Amino acid sequence: MNSLKDITIIDSHFHIWDRELLELEWIKGTALDRDFSFEDYESEYEGLNFGGGVFVELDSINKQKERDYIINLARQKSKMLGFVLNPFCENYICENHGKNHKKLCGFREVLHTEKGKINDKDFRTRLKENLRSLENPLFEICVNEEDLQSVLHLIKDIDAENIKCSFVLNHFGNAKAQNHYIKELGKLENVVMKLSAKDCFSKDTTQTDIESLISLALESFGEKRLLFGSNYPVSNISPKEWATRVFDSLQNLNVSLEGIKDIFERNAMRIYHLKPATRRFGQIIKVKPEKFELYKKLHANAWSGVLDTLERANIRNYSIYHYSDFLFAYFEYVGEDFKADMQKIAQCNITREWWKLTDSCQIPFKEVKEGIWLDMCEVFHLD
Repeated sequence: MNSLKDITIIDSHFHIWDRELLELEWIKGTALDRDFSFEDYESEYEGLNFGGGVFVELDSINKQKERDYIINLARQKSKMLGFVLNPFCENYICENHGKNHKKLCGFREVLHTEKGKINDKDFRTRLKENLRSLENPLFEICVNEEDLQSVLHLIKDIDAENIKCSFVLNHFGNAKAQNHYIKELGKLENVVMKLSAKDCFSKDTTQTDIESLISLALESFGEKRLLFGSNYPVSNISPKEWATRVFDSLQNLNVSLEGIKDIFERNAMRIYHLKPATRRFGQIIKVKPEKFELYKKLHANAWSGVLDTLERANIRNYSIYHYSDFLFAYFEYVGEDFKADMQKIAQCNITREWWKLTDSCQIPFKEVKEGIWLDMCEVFHLD
């Protein structure tokens, strides 16, 4: 039996908001009428291998304010791997670069709240114009079940204009366990489905109901065109519980470990053209004043074998700074298995010889539990 802890989770559907910066009419008077931070969201995955998520637009009143809010967050949060904007905000271009923001994955327009909007001619014309502006056009589809036939027509209409667009059905298409149009949409290779919790789901939603929906999704789309999504915080099921229930369902439906990894991670990376989050580390240690010149001399021409080992272990941008009796180190990790890569470094004979020289120059802090450098907490970051 495999464990969910062995799976990297890329959450393809989350929301957060700050009510001082955004106007969200749809949350007023509900349990959602409070602020949700990125840190709140990350904490929901504590104990699991959370690789990052895709922020999906909020249907706020002022689309420009929402755009600015999302882009500002994306510049600071490494695990916000991408975002999906409303296509009709005033300007979705990253103004200081003159092109699409590097984390912009696509567009979504909420279509389940306005009857007939999906068939509106002006809506379709504007949507196609905006999709043409993207390097990799993608449109998230959030509709009621009765609009799934119209979704088929919309996709065929856009395809007929030779717009090479991917379409992502949100929340199982809001369909019941058996739906003819879900199977028809599954026949279109440019359509994928999110196994994202429906707004109406709760802890009382049975595992049988969930498995019947996932079974239909597997039958219609296959393992390569399904994505995991939490729908945080709109869903009444927490991200960790929803991930567990999806994982258990996939195992019960005899999906292989590789298939589960596709659904939880690899499909989202491919379909949204995401790049893994870079892990950044800041560390501090004391240096013996009488040994600082030796320490500087060693690092003026560090051994090539040590540098090669760091590169093979996916360490990048390693820097060490000095002030008074302290050394501050910064580095980035771009690999997928940090623990295994750190073991590679520790087992390298050349590195061990190097450490004998450098360790003699340093004074570890008493609270360090592993190694000799003390890990520091990140307060701010700007991409």
